[in-house]
Amino acid sequence: MRAMKRGDGALLLLGLAHSLNHSLFLVLPPLLDDISRDLGASFQTIGAVSTVAFFLYGLGALIGGPLSDRIGHVRVASVSIGLAGAATVIFLLPGEITSFTAGLWVVALAASLYHPTANTLIAKLFPENTARSMGIHGASGSVGQMFTPAIAYFIGVTFHWRYAFVFFGAVSVATSLLMRRIPSAHEPQQAERTPLVDVLRIPGLWILILYNVIIGLFQRGVELFFPTFLVLERGFTGQLAAFYASALLFFGAPGQLFGGWAADRYTPRRFLVVASAGRVVSMLSLPLGPSTFRVVGVL
Repeated sequence: MRAMKRGDGALLLLGLAHSLNHSLFLVLPPLLDDISRDLGASFQTIGAVSTVAFFLYGLGALIGGPLSDRIGHVRVASVSIGLAGAATVIFLLPGEITSFTAGLWVVALAASLYHPTANTLIAKLFPENTARSMGIHGASGSVGQMFTPAIAYFIGVTFHWRYAFVFFGAVSVATSLLMRRIPSAHEPQQAERTPLVDVLRIPGLWILILYNVIIGLFQRGVELFFPTFLVLERGFTGQLAAFYASALLFFGAPGQLFGGWAADRYTPRRFLVVASAGRVVSMLSLPLGPSTFRVVGVL
């Protein structure tokens, strides 16, 4: 299979893969109520299953980097997306919460290898425009993700929620095959590596880790339950809730661009404090603000 030229379609494919890497998890939120009723499982149970899935997603990222150094960044990135997509067939297995749990956990483990691998690959493929390429990679992922809730909801209510997972899984497998055309990025033979123990001793690192844990709880919690909250607590239709979930993801792209500009202008630390305060206000707006402001505020 003919390899792509650097910058030709490689970044486009990586952006698509980035989008799908997250989209495989974004199928669940707009269909959470249907899945809960179909499986006979409570929201708490599905929430616990999702919590473990995201823990595995984070844990696997620690493996993705070293593994890609050994067998190649393109290979690991493409296999990660392909295996995660193929794992969605587990959702077709009969059973209640057991098959759903197995499917989500296997998808999470396979998908977890992508991010550390793709970030390193971009840095190696685009050494002269790394920051710009990273920005395109992140923004394209956000743009692709914003369509997922609406598409997943349409497939779920028209056919079945299981087919919504399989649809995005099939697209992921196809993308994985196309990624084989991305040129390999070879690392210097004597690359210097910092031991993990030394990395963990960096001053202030644990504060950043704690901050990211808190932000992760916020983002994943809102992401998972936001559409169901709108339906059950605010009387939205499923279609409208899926639209608002897509709108929530849409703001990720301009938010990343604005965040980068603001961090350069006002220093990252200062902007981080302001952004964190904004998160708190948006969360409080959901239960406490006027009905319209509640939804607009969290966006």
